[in-house]
Amino acid sequence: MLVEVEFRFGNGTSTLHHVSFSELDYAIVGYALECLSAEVRAVYISDTVSKCSFVATAWHATHRALSSECYRQLSLLQPFAYAEKAGTASDWLMHGNENILPFDPRVDRYQAMLYNIASN
Repeated sequence: MLVEVEFRFGNGTSTLHHVSFSELDYAIVGYALECLSAEVRAVYISDTVSKCSFVATAWHATHRALSSECYRQLSLLQPFAYAEKAGTASDWLMHGNENILPFDPRVDRYQAMLYNIASN
């Protein structure tokens, strides 16, 4: 079973301006691949994507608070989404310029605008 850890990139007090990576991401990817089944990883990813969707519908005092929470949820998604992408490959190291998004920014322009992501 997945161990739930309250890891919020500054415990919710700092402002995020982009998807952030952590020193723990390598270990989280390894844990996800070695210790969790594909079904458990899929549930975690699905739950996190749901939280990403919910962020835009919740009240936030400022636009900065909204965008920071969006980036926080996307940051929490990265190691597990990368683990799914890497599969059985031996490369567990995430690359900082590679964000895995729960939407296609070329198609979903609203989400791309909300997260300030350019569609290439």
